[in-house]
Amino acid sequence: MGRAGREKQFFSINQWLFILLLLLLCLFCTGCNAKEQQRSAQKQPEVYIVYDSSRTTNDWDYLYGAIDETGRMVLPMERRNVEVVYDREKGQQLWLRTITVTVDDPSLTAEELYDEDNYKHIHYQYQLYDLDGTFLQDLGQRLVVAVYGDYVLYNDGRLESRKTGEVLLEDVGYMMQNGDFYILQNQQGDGYRIADGSLKILREYTDCWIYGEQWLVVEQDGKMGVYGLDGTERIPCDYDKVRGCNAPGVDLCIAQKGEQFFVISLEDGAVRYASAAQDGVQEMEIVYADDDVMLMDFSRYEQGEWQQAMQMYNYEGEAVSERYETIYREYTDTDCYFIARDLSRTPLLLNRQGEVVFEGAPDTWLQIAGNGRLIYSDWKDNKAQLLDLEGNKYGSRDYESINSVYLYNGSLETEQKPSLLLGRYRYGGSELCDLLDLNGNILIEKAKNIAVLSEDRFWVEKGFSQGLMDDQGNWLFQQSLFDSAVDE
Repeated sequence: MGRAGREKQFFSINQWLFILLLLLLCLFCTGCNAKEQQRSAQKQPEVYIVYDSSRTTNDWDYLYGAIDETGRMVLPMERRNVEVVYDREKGQQLWLRTITVTVDDPSLTAEELYDEDNYKHIHYQYQLYDLDGTFLQDLGQRLVVAVYGDYVLYNDGRLESRKTGEVLLEDVGYMMQNGDFYILQNQQGDGYRIADGSLKILREYTDCWIYGEQWLVVEQDGKMGVYGLDGTERIPCDYDKVRGCNAPGVDLCIAQKGEQFFVISLEDGAVRYASAAQDGVQEMEIVYADDDVMLMDFSRYEQGEWQQAMQMYNYEGEAVSERYETIYREYTDTDCYFIARDLSRTPLLLNRQGEVVFEGAPDTWLQIAGNGRLIYSDWKDNKAQLLDLEGNKYGSRDYESINSVYLYNGSLETEQKPSLLLGRYRYGGSELCDLLDLNGNILIEKAKNIAVLSEDRFWVEKGFSQGLMDDQGNWLFQQSLFDSAVDE
């Protein structure tokens, strides 16, 4: 074969290789695009409830609306309330619900309407919208209490199928789900039913209450015990009182029999700790228990005064801390700390071994901010600082108060503590606030009001504007405060 022929063959092979690589690249990009489209389809739009923070003539009469995460107003702000209805089974936003309040006696003031006798003059009307703000249904006075997948519960006690509208049960006051079980409270509030995934009633209980959404505290013949949702007895009904241990995610309970206290595992019913029988000279009560530590309360009434005293113990029955006037658990996602206060009203931060890791001054206050940070407040001098455990200060501005922010979801009944803080101070003649991270960096400053909607979305009133901001302080939606029709 001549040189020209070899070059022609070589060119032909390269050409086909190029075409093959191009086809593979197209297929890869198509696959990526399909996966991206699938992810986008799976991602639910986030909608936030926003409101005009100015007071109106009636205490409940605010301007409420809904906005999405891009700053688009889904529902304009009007005089009504707006809520998000969630599918609790999937944890996803489902609908927007508007609530219009009317009063049939306009002569009654807002304060008078809070009276029980006057409450009958208040009427509620509910409407449903989708997450894009399209009107779906006027529910009248029918309230959606909870949605779990195909099941929707209304305030009239009817549990219906979302697909067919079939009434499955007619006397349900409240429902919750745990694994394969549904817990249905009777509308009269006199007991619970346990149902499977098809709402077949498996068991019924009276004289009981739910602990931790997975345990039933049952009373029989004046004694209390604990049952699992599968019907198994975890703790026999031998105790005078059964109550929670107050530790999140820990399957323990605190029980009492006479003057004796017990910490009992709900997994297998084993007694982790039993206090010595008390002779009545000194009362003791276990008020907190987790996997490693208990809090014992020795408070008693003596010589006409209430004497407070608390102490941390391990499960060998040994005191691991000094005795303080008060001790309580501060909740964080990463560490477990306890705040104690002695007789001189000095706050102390204790680790779970009972050791003092930070000590404040008398008449000051400590809070856990998270990530090794403390909020240290001196209320007498109106000063608050963000410190680490070594006492180093974070942030450049002086604040009168600093508070952790919380995100409470009423529909899912969950509370989240994001890694954000609000610092309040006076600037000129105005009361302003900054949004801070846990290192004291200012994300949004000199605002009149900041409502935290998510980790990176905030409804802000600043200057003569209000609207949606991101965590970089950029306006995603902004309107003049003078554009909102508010009665002064």
